[in-house]
Amino acid sequence: MFNIEKFKSGATQAAGSTFVKPIPVKEYPAIIEDYKLDTGNKDGRTWVAADIIYLLMDPAVAKEIGREKLTVRQRIFLDTTESGDLDMSEGRNVNLNKLRDALGQNVAGKIWGFDHLKGQQVKVKTKLRVGNNDIPYAEVDYVGKP
Repeated sequence: MFNIEKFKSGATQAAGSTFVKPIPVKEYPAIIEDYKLDTGNKDGRTWVAADIIYLLMDPAVAKEIGREKLTVRQRIFLDTTESGDLDMSEGRNVNLNKLRDALGQNVAGKIWGFDHLKGQQVKVKTKLRVGNNDIPYAEVDYVGKP
C-alpha cells in the first residue's frame, strides 16, 4: 500500500538520469494519436495553435532508446478569420492543409474538423530541437502520405 508520508521523506536513494535519449532523426510510419487546440494573446492579438501528436511505428527505435512508446508533436499555428473560422484563403493554413492533403482530407465542399485526424496513418520525418536546459528533443519536420 502506498504511504504518502514515507514517500515525502524518502522516496529514493538512487541517483537519477539527467538526459533523455531523443528520437533519432529519420522518416517513420506514424498514426495521429491525438490533437490539442490552444489559444492565447500576444501583443493584443489572439493566436490559435493545433498540437498534433503522432505515434511513431518503429519498435526497434523504441527499444534502442528505452521507450515503450514513441510520440512526437507538431505545433501548427492557425490562421483564423474575424468570425473565428479557419482562414482558407490563398497562402493561409498551409501547414495544416499539407497535413490534410497527405490524409486525402483537403477536399473542397466536404466538411472537415480536427477529429478527422485521429487514427489516420501518415509518414513523419523528425528533426531535433534543443529545449529547456539544453536537452534535445524530437519534433515533426515533415508530414507526408504513408
